[in-house]
Amino acid sequence: HYFSKHADQLTLSESAFLAGLLKAPSKLSQRQNRAKAVERQHEILDDMQEYRLATAREVAAAKTQKLTLN
Repeated sequence: HYFSKHADQLTLSESAFLAGLLKAPSKLSQRQNRAKAVERQHEILDDMQEYRLATAREVAAAKTQKLTLN
């Protein structure tokens, strides 16, 4: 529970963050690598926009959402 909520309650930003961890979970999930994890999250969000899974407005909002990890 990274965000202390069920999967169906995750925001686009939170979902993209978790999806980004799948590439290298042991490397990206550590607090000292948070910047790289957020960079990967942004890549996922860009891909979602490219594949029309999210609008440009949704992606822009998701990129500015503050994530609170537990």
